[in-house]
Amino acid sequence: MDRQVPDGIKQDRYDRAMTLQQTVSREGQQAWLGKTVRVLVDGPAEDGDGWIGRSHADAPDIDGRVYVRGNDVAVGEFIDVTVTDATEYDLVGTARNGNNNGSIAPGMNLGAALEHRADKCPKE
Repeated sequence: MDRQVPDGIKQDRYDRAMTLQQTVSREGQQAWLGKTVRVLVDGPAEDGDGWIGRSHADAPDIDGRVYVRGNDVAVGEFIDVTVTDATEYDLVGTARNGNNNGSIAPGMNLGAALEHRADKCPKE
């Protein structure tokens, strides 16, 4: 194709756009500091220290993550997390004491809750 923008200029434009986007994203994430978010626990953190989850606004494998520190957390469980730090794309927080105050019974993870609800549904 004729009249292509040189690769160096393309890269410079990309770099400037990404820097701006990261700044905007970081500012948005900073707004969560000190607030409590409901998080679905997806699994243990890669470093083995804590958990990884996502909020209602985070699509799996697309959006950022919520890194959670705390005990008495189970995969598939919804927990309340107080946000203590934020990066361009991720939140970091601490599981609040007294979790399990949502729609899932204490100690019941999401899989067990869904099975429990399925048992209550009328059979065809």
